[in-house]
Amino acid sequence: MARVLAGNGGRWFAMSSSDSRVLHVRQGQVAVLTINRPEAANAVDDAMAEAIGTALEDANLDPGVGAVVITGAGSRSFSAGTDLRALPTTEAGSSATGNRGPWDFAGLVRHPIDKPVVAAVNGAAVGGGAEIVLACDLAVAGDAAYLQFPEARIGLYAGAGGAFRLPTEIGSKRAMAALLLGEPITATEAAEWGLVNAVVPHGTALEEAVGVAERLAQLPRASVRATLRIARAARLAQEDFGWAASVAELHHVEVGRARGSSPSEERSRQADRS
Repeated sequence: MARVLAGNGGRWFAMSSSDSRVLHVRQGQVAVLTINRPEAANAVDDAMAEAIGTALEDANLDPGVGAVVITGAGSRSFSAGTDLRALPTTEAGSSATGNRGPWDFAGLVRHPIDKPVVAAVNGAAVGGGAEIVLACDLAVAGDAAYLQFPEARIGLYAGAGGAFRLPTEIGSKRAMAALLLGEPITATEAAEWGLVNAVVPHGTALEEAVGVAERLAQLPRASVRATLRIARAARLAQEDFGWAASVAELHHVEVGRARGSSPSEERSRQADRS
């Protein structure tokens, strides 16, 4: 049975969850998913990715849910992305997104559902955490939050959509600076560049995001579903090339690891054979 939780301006109901690292609660017609590993900056491992993906599926199938909010536990981190400690290796040139289940990283970045998903960016969204924000339909950020893609600086690459979604969102030059130099994108910059819809005082991102989601949940479901599907259709067609390139780079790394060669050497070998 659901139990009432404390909430801001409403009644929050606990939902069943197979993993306490992902909290799944409801306020009215809004499902709120919380990445609950504050001690690890809300880094995502395989089990958490599966739990997030399952929670999204549950929300999508629940007729009482009209919109979804995803956030991170605590006040400092939205998500640090992949739990690098859980990766078997972190060789130069490899992807920073190790948990690739049926919905890819975090059970979310390739998991379009028929209901809008709003990111409540309560703190740092780093690496895969920033890619989660890119995958959401709308985003609200606290004024102390930031997005960062540090992968290239540590011998990795943004393999959960960042490398091809970010140029589309903010333009090639800005995206290359962010992806290659890895400098933080402040909440204000993120709003100016269209990465988030609004910047709010620190500590209020979740409340504001739930407010946006409540408005979305009041709209006719068929209209929302149709709009989401149409808007995503063209984008998904373009993104197929990006996902293929991302997987190809990961393949070069894995084959090279087995042979003791570098990713660039593997690409040269394949070019020589073609």
